[in-house]
Amino acid sequence: VKFSITVIQDKDLDDKARQNALELMATFADYSPQMCRKDPNYTADMVTQCLSLMTDVGADDDDAEDWCTTEDLDLDEADMNHVAGEQTMDRLANKLGGQAILPPTFQWLPRMIESGAWRDRHAALMAISAISEGCQELMESELQQVLDLVLPRLSDPHPRVRWAACNALGQMSTDFKGTMQTNFHQIVLPALVESLKSDQPRVASHAAAALVNFCEEAEREILTPYLDGLFTNLFNLLRNTKTRYVQEQALSTIATVADSAEAAFAKYYSDLMPLLFNVLQTDQSKENRLLRAKAMECATLIALAVGKERMGNDALQLVQILGTIQQGITDSDDPQASYLLHCWGRMCRILGADFLPYLPAVMPPLLELAKAKADIQLLDDEDNLEQEEGWELVPLKGKYIGIKTSTLDDKHMAIELIVVYAQHLAASFENYVLDIMENIAIPGLAFFFHDPVRQAAAKCVPQLLNCYKLAHGLQSPQFRQLWSTTIAKVLEVLETEPAIETLAEMYQCFYESVEVCGNGCLSPDHMAVFINSAEGVLKDYQTRVAERLEEANEREDGEEASEETLFAIEDDQTLLSDMNKAFHTIFKHHGTTFLPFWQKLMPYLDQALV
Repeated sequence: VKFSITVIQDKDLDDKARQNALELMATFADYSPQMCRKDPNYTADMVTQCLSLMTDVGADDDDAEDWCTTEDLDLDEADMNHVAGEQTMDRLANKLGGQAILPPTFQWLPRMIESGAWRDRHAALMAISAISEGCQELMESELQQVLDLVLPRLSDPHPRVRWAACNALGQMSTDFKGTMQTNFHQIVLPALVESLKSDQPRVASHAAAALVNFCEEAEREILTPYLDGLFTNLFNLLRNTKTRYVQEQALSTIATVADSAEAAFAKYYSDLMPLLFNVLQTDQSKENRLLRAKAMECATLIALAVGKERMGNDALQLVQILGTIQQGITDSDDPQASYLLHCWGRMCRILGADFLPYLPAVMPPLLELAKAKADIQLLDDEDNLEQEEGWELVPLKGKYIGIKTSTLDDKHMAIELIVVYAQHLAASFENYVLDIMENIAIPGLAFFFHDPVRQAAAKCVPQLLNCYKLAHGLQSPQFRQLWSTTIAKVLEVLETEPAIETLAEMYQCFYESVEVCGNGCLSPDHMAVFINSAEGVLKDYQTRVAERLEEANEREDGEEASEETLFAIEDDQTLLSDMNKAFHTIFKHHGTTFLPFWQKLMPYLDQALV
């Protein structure tokens, strides 16, 4: 440990060597947090070295001239010392907790934040951002004192420090959600709104980004008194700046505030919507594709906030604009394509049945994404794909399986949007049901490459059943045939689903589907298969409980359960809750017919009550 600390603090050594020593020390906390807490020097030494590394920022740009003028905000800084320090502080806070991390950290922060060196002030603010999640419980009770350190830095003479203050406020708005918004809106919101007026584009943009975090978690009643100031300054950013990333962020922030403000946004509608239409209809250059995508997102979120009646003829005009943009998309990397899919979903929610004429144009690209297969490659070494974004590498017998997760994320998103259409169009969506059920939803239940795809498919199945029932009737041959094939597949995945969190979603899929189909929809064979799978789940649950009890008995005094254990307990509780709802739903629609099958589970239920 002493040797590693010596390496980390030796500025004559190569950065990679110092970072490797830091990684070694952080790994101790990952795998043996209690040992690290007991060491009298570990936490204090690590915090000191992390903070020192975090001051190693902007080495050749003391006045931040390059930082302020660049428009490339996606520079890869993963190998920089200050990033290594920030990431390690985050890990230490999450693994060791606030009682261990806060005392040594706040021995340094008050001095650093008042330092004459801007890098010290910057590091102090970034440290607050890094530790707030892991130290949430203790920091939340001292939030006023923390804000007293952060808020004055919004007026710091150095732009990178002002940026870091915005960053800290944004992170705190998420990590202390509820408390920040309810108790401190009167000091946080005016300060961030004032920062929107900054003459430094990166500071103004980051203040707008911090407002997204704050407003996402704020109640409408809290935001309403500030809306005039918020929108006046956000509109000014949109109109007056020529910096594209600032305009993009302003649009995202306006959309978020409108979404949170809901009907209270109506008074600003007439000022903003023409501005958005202008962005969408004028400059069609490739450089402005993301700006138009953000404008689409903003316009449709505003439409959702104010409603169909307030929009009037603008609703039809917006749909026509979106259709024109969709027809003009030719490049596979055009960001407008993915934004459009979400925009169509919002317009469907707004227009309801009036959206039906646009469905033939909207559905083909959505179905194409939802039907995507897993893109998998077998590799000899990880270097072949390590530079590619959107890939996940899984080691297998000395080789690697590369899974293109970006495709799977799109597939998941597309299925979620299908759920929106099914919910809002109901019987009118019937023409698409059989194709989606056969080629997307049912295969999606067993799509083991990606948990979110299976979870989205589980939400999709009962919605599709409901559409078909409303279109054809509960007793129609068409519906009975669809139900027969669907319930067989749903019962099958109750036996094969490996992930506890997703298994809970499958039970929800089951009981919602039974609710759609109603009385007598399950045969004795169905009930027998269901009970056999439920029995297996309860056996596995008892095994997990016994293992956790044994693990708890082996923990040293004062050692808390790991984060993974707490999440596992939460997943089990959700699973049991959804299983209970499934039992209740079967009894509701089948009465005493279910009792003989139910009896098989009594030993497990009796044991749970002991």
